[in-house]
Amino acid sequence: MQFAGEKINSEAKNNIIECTLYPNGVLTGNGMGDTLIWPTGIDISNFSNTDTALFTAEYNNIKIVQHAGLGIQMSNSGNSVKVKNNTIDLNTMDASQWVCGGSTNLAGVAAFYNNGSTINSNIVNGQTAGITGANRVDAGGILIDKCSNLKIGCNNINATRFGILGINKNNNDPGMEFHVKGNSVLNSDAGWVFRHLNEEGTLGQVGTPNNDNNNIFDSLNTPAKIFKYCLGQDNFQIYTNSINQLTESLSENMNTMANDCWYLIQSNPGATLFNLNDCAGLQLSPYTTSIRHDEAIAIATNTKTYVAFSELSHWYDSKRLFDYLRLNTTYRDSNDTLSTFYTLMEESAAAKESLTDEMLQNLLD
Repeated sequence: MQFAGEKINSEAKNNIIECTLYPNGVLTGNGMGDTLIWPTGIDISNFSNTDTALFTAEYNNIKIVQHAGLGIQMSNSGNSVKVKNNTIDLNTMDASQWVCGGSTNLAGVAAFYNNGSTINSNIVNGQTAGITGANRVDAGGILIDKCSNLKIGCNNINATRFGILGINKNNNDPGMEFHVKGNSVLNSDAGWVFRHLNEEGTLGQVGTPNNDNNNIFDSLNTPAKIFKYCLGQDNFQIYTNSINQLTESLSENMNTMANDCWYLIQSNPGATLFNLNDCAGLQLSPYTTSIRHDEAIAIATNTKTYVAFSELSHWYDSKRLFDYLRLNTTYRDSNDTLSTFYTLMEESAAAKESLTDEMLQNLLD
């Protein structure tokens, strides 16, 4: 789906997108080394990143099965463009480095030259047997390049080579301290990785001495929660007690190969921790293909907390968890709590609505 230029008050919502026509990219010519065009699920581009036209991409389920491709791409987007509550599966098992057809990118959400756009509450899943491999230097959950005032919150990234991949300066203006918060990177090779291209890679200042933005790094394949490919050190800092400066914020100087230009980490004992329950739009996408186990248990036991409208939010979460368990019987039967939840839900109004929705969708298909 491509949305270029003027898009006043538009949205791309509740779509299922999968490109399986070509196993690889599409060649632009017949010669050896000709550029390949890789698939993009939803492509949003503006003529200027000061454009204020509202556009929302929400509740979409996108699968990228090729070696490279982008789930959702935003180019030159402004502060009224929002990408939220989408599920993107990067299903390739190809761990090889692509050597023909030019450069590649594989990412759930990608943002280029954006100003003020929002990337919130998305789920990006990779393949631990494929794109976490050492050759997949192009694979990340979220890719950003030369963006300002970008709001990246409450995204869950699982089993991609890098969680967030930042190229050049991003969010380097004053006042960006609270713009990157509540993101989780799990089972990846490294958490946040930054590359010097024309400028040092950065996400600017993250957190403050009194506020920890509660970005989570868990079960990584390396000690590097933060890693920089760099030429020099800048003054930007991440304020947190969850990253060790000496062993978990690492770097490689592109000239000397030395570990001497790392992202600065500043501990902030006693700081207020960002509450993950304050994330906007935490409800699952209607076509969710993945859910964190701890959240599934919290929904099943009705112990998940909500900022507002708790009964309605729990009803929607229960319905969507039921949908997920109905389609994933192995996962459902692996846990007594989830199995019991499913059995109790089968006769509920929410479950019957889900089955009715599916029958209507089948008729439309």
